[in-house]
Amino acid sequence: MELNVTRQEQAELERLILEHDRIAQRFTRPRQMIYLFVRRAGNRGVGAYVLLEALKTYSPNARPATVYRALDYLLRLGLVVKIDSQSKFFARSPHSSQRLCLFMVCSVCGSVHEFNDPWCEKKIETTVSAAGSLLDRKAIEISVLCENCQPASAGAS
Repeated sequence: MELNVTRQEQAELERLILEHDRIAQRFTRPRQMIYLFVRRAGNRGVGAYVLLEALKTYSPNARPATVYRALDYLLRLGLVVKIDSQSKFFARSPHSSQRLCLFMVCSVCGSVHEFNDPWCEKKIETTVSAAGSLLDRKAIEISVLCENCQPASAGAS
């Protein structure tokens, strides 16, 4: 069974293939599929075993190691991020893979939104550097109440 890919998704895959072939890394078909599954999950994210089941639809012999290797590749390239508080993977916004991003995680509904701010990025990098440390991850989770959950939460108080 072949995965249906939209024109926009195909254009994004072609851009990524060109970009990563240039740095001698192979953006293989399983990696492409896992990337699309994560991207399609949107701000709800997706867990590794859900990804495995989706991959098995197209490749019945897929194993957990295939998914974890693909995720490791996508994480190293900054194309996806793991939100630890949810144990789920989220696609990064195009062209933000090398930027420091704040991920606002709603503590009620679990939705995740990526936020880029050059001032915050510079401030955090300066603070980390002043402490004699190096920034290990370019993703920071912040627990929030999203716009949709604020009224429900306020009404419960």
